[in-house]
Amino acid sequence: MIYLYKSCRLYADNRRTTQPHPNFFTQPQASHEGGRRRGRPELRRAARAHHRRWDVTVGLPILSSIGDGRRGMLEDGRQALMEVAYASAQSPLGPVWIGSGPRGLLSVDFCVDELEFVCNVERRLSVTPVFAPEEVRDAVDQFGEYFTGQRLAFDLPVDLENLSAFHCATLRAVQRVPYGRVSSYGDIARAMGKPGATRAVGTAVATNPIAIVIPCHRIVRGDGTPGEYAYRTLGSAGRKLKLRLLTLEGVTNWDEN
Repeated sequence: MIYLYKSCRLYADNRRTTQPHPNFFTQPQASHEGGRRRGRPELRRAARAHHRRWDVTVGLPILSSIGDGRRGMLEDGRQALMEVAYASAQSPLGPVWIGSGPRGLLSVDFCVDELEFVCNVERRLSVTPVFAPEEVRDAVDQFGEYFTGQRLAFDLPVDLENLSAFHCATLRAVQRVPYGRVSSYGDIARAMGKPGATRAVGTAVATNPIAIVIPCHRIVRGDGTPGEYAYRTLGSAGRKLKLRLLTLEGVTNWDEN
């Protein structure tokens, strides 16, 4: 027991004294060439995001461009990190943050600030977000059309390759629920040919990384009540946002599925 305690203390001390990558503070933290911004708007944000990324990726170098979507290989066989372009779209819910890679959307989130969105993407995907509005212009425009009632379906590819097969299949089924309609978790499970997997479907829907485009807000409880929405991050406030999205689409009667 004493040995275990001392080992844990030694590990914690090492974590506290771990130094950042030696090149981090000597390299420029932002670049505005071509409308792309690397790092955060402020050095303090960049340092905080870098420290988080350093803990997760153990200091792997990053690629200088988005490239073909595959992680580049370094000379010693390690993988370099892929860049993800991101920007925000304005909406009645506040800024909607959009992250996209070469194969499609990787993350869509709202009710978070830029720093939180960037750190979430870095932590979940081990990629390097780059502020590049022109590279996600089509997605930003389509979100604008959706929130003004001019678009009923998104025409944007999504990249779900980092998810499990079941999670991916669940979100593909959710994506087929049309604008202005709702479906239950049980309905999704049956559509997948897994009628006994309602609870697992609920877990997969609750961890949808591409909100709105994959319309998890259209998935309601089996009794017709709307249920929660993004509860892990928004708590009880998520239900109000879910109702606002459904109202935007003209769904107001919870007794009819």
